[in-house]
Amino acid sequence: VITETDGMDRPGTTSRESDKVTQLEARTRAYGSRKRIYLECTVSTTEGRTWQEYQQGTASRILLPCPHCHVWVLPEREHLVGWKEAPSQAEAREGGMFHCPACAHPWTESERTAANQQARLVHDGEELTPAGTLTGVRRPTETLGFRWSAVHNLFLTAGDLAADEWRASRSADEENAEREMRQFVWCLPVTPTRWDETGLSAEEITRRLAPTGKGIVPAGTEHLTAAIDLGKYLCHWVVVAWSEGATGQVVDYGRIEVASPELGVEQALLVALREFRDTVL
Repeated sequence: VITETDGMDRPGTTSRESDKVTQLEARTRAYGSRKRIYLECTVSTTEGRTWQEYQQGTASRILLPCPHCHVWVLPEREHLVGWKEAPSQAEAREGGMFHCPACAHPWTESERTAANQQARLVHDGEELTPAGTLTGVRRPTETLGFRWSAVHNLFLTAGDLAADEWRASRSADEENAEREMRQFVWCLPVTPTRWDETGLSAEEITRRLAPTGKGIVPAGTEHLTAAIDLGKYLCHWVVVAWSEGATGQVVDYGRIEVASPELGVEQALLVALREFRDTVL
């Protein structure tokens, strides 16, 4: 049984072994098909072990029967309404309610409680008819993965959740507040709000290599730009080729040593700039 899974899904920088989760799972190999491994964690990112295991497993949902239209639904974050227009957190708490994703009818707290008491676990590929009959075919997998969300949490009312959303939407640190709501309230992975980061890997770098070699201007180039970053002891330079649509490609790059100790900073930089000019022209 492993908790805080995402904190152990990468090997240490000085480790000679695989990540901790893989090591722990390896200890159960002697049990064959009789082994049972339980993983639990707050969802971190889409690349984290928890979300990956969930998506690649049954990706099960805990469905609730709507007390009004009787469709089996899973109200998510967008179905908690009544707090965005509230002028205060107190009024957000009073007006917050879950609405059915199918018929949009609001649920009272007693209706939400009753719906949770009739909850059904439905795997990816399966559906429930209004009569409660299971249809479809679940994907073939040996991993049962499911998540529960704020609508299943009967310790808090919809008003409590709405008040938290109101507070988070007006936080000075918007990104951190959004991370808190997604991870700890709605059990969803964090999505970057400012930029998407790509982890460095040999495969990723290889895919980004240009077909032409270093120092060769690619066909279709319309403009060339050269830039240099001046330093007291070292200058770095780059030449970029620009084609139609403002598509850039690095043609060449390098560095030039600056002889500041021998010539002084200003004179040494002039010499370095002349060398840069002769290099790129």
